[in-house]
Amino acid sequence: MIKAKARSFPAVALKERVILIITLISAVICSEFFIFRAGAERELPSFSVRNYVRTSYDEDNYALIETNGDSITIKGKYKDAKSIKISLYPKIEPSGYSFHAFEDGSFEAELTAKPFENGSFLFLITINSEIQKNCYILYEDGWRFLDNRLEAHNREVFEKIHTVSDEACCLYLSSDGDPEKIAFVKEQLKLIVKDVTKDIESDYEKARALEKYVAENFCYDLDAREGTTDLDSISVDAVLRDRRSVCLGISNLYMALLEAAGIKAVNIRGAAIYRETPFDLPEKEQNHEWVAFYYEEEERWVWTDPVWGGLGDYKKGKYYPGKYNGNYFDIDDFALSINHRADKAERRPFFEAEIPVEFYSVEETTAPEETEPINTEFSDTAQAEETTAEDSIKEEKERIENDVSEIMKAAHREEDNTLLIAAVVLMSLLIAVLIAVIIKLIRNGRKN
Repeated sequence: MIKAKARSFPAVALKERVILIITLISAVICSEFFIFRAGAERELPSFSVRNYVRTSYDEDNYALIETNGDSITIKGKYKDAKSIKISLYPKIEPSGYSFHAFEDGSFEAELTAKPFENGSFLFLITINSEIQKNCYILYEDGWRFLDNRLEAHNREVFEKIHTVSDEACCLYLSSDGDPEKIAFVKEQLKLIVKDVTKDIESDYEKARALEKYVAENFCYDLDAREGTTDLDSISVDAVLRDRRSVCLGISNLYMALLEAAGIKAVNIRGAAIYRETPFDLPEKEQNHEWVAFYYEEEERWVWTDPVWGGLGDYKKGKYYPGKYNGNYFDIDDFALSINHRADKAERRPFFEAEIPVEFYSVEETTAPEETEPINTEFSDTAQAEETTAEDSIKEEKERIENDVSEIMKAAHREEDNTLLIAAVVLMSLLIAVLIAVIIKLIRNGRKN
């Protein structure tokens, strides 16, 4: 019996080993395929490191974070903060921690910590029991911030600002080009600005108050993001009516409010990553829009992202209001570049643009019985001009629709990549279970 077992076991073991090897090879091939798909058409920009980051240029709401070996020092000011906490995620128990707060809202802190191994972490500043500021921080024999070198690139968009046509301005206000709706929307915008910014003199504070208004009263439309988005849903009249939209509509509304307040603003189109590492920015894709306004007093452009500033969500037909955090109001150039890449600045001077005559409906009139001969040459010219005007409006509408379509496709592609990564994880788990079963079979073969 013993000899028989000894003779039978090698045959069984060989068979199971072959199956195990084939399984492992298949797992590697499949994993590489999915990982390749998940990262296809993406090129990481070249990185360097730096030892400091300032969260905002706002003197009343900022933190300056500096690193020196295992030590991280933080100083800044949050004028409305009742409590401030500094931490790292995944959680690392610091070997040293000190914090000093002052009556004017300024503070100084120092944290000393060393993880078990090198890697990427989140540096968190929690204000009034809510995470308000966060940024990625790298540990490689000391704390450092990754610099993807997009800071200078982002500022270049202000060197060439594209101003849209009067037709486009009207379509962005009301997608059907109805003059009465356009006029009504403009009045609504002025009334909102008057109510929200009363007793505020500074354009800077007006812009902050309007961003807060948008964040607290409108929601990001996840249903539209996963379904169909077009010009009808991002025009100002639609956003005001529905109280929701995607980034294109929210930014369009906020920019219109700034213009109504007499503040020059531009729409910023570019790329943002928010489900993967924030440094993995697509080289040519555009999947996000936000806003910048010109602060005359300091002669500079101010970044602000109303969508990432605390906007709530709308999903499955329900509203989930957000809470304004101001994380992206006057955000520092480097802090913005961590997860935003600016490609184009577009001005939409809503209150300077005139409603083209072609947007007005022409009432039909009954011609008199006896009329003078019609000047055929003049009629042909008038008809040609009318056709040209109609073509111009049609072209502007198609251009906007194409922009919306391309940006939303790119946004959906982020979802696709996330699903691929999830598939890799799930497949890895299944393969691990299969390997465990095979190993158990081998061991049973040895026993038998």
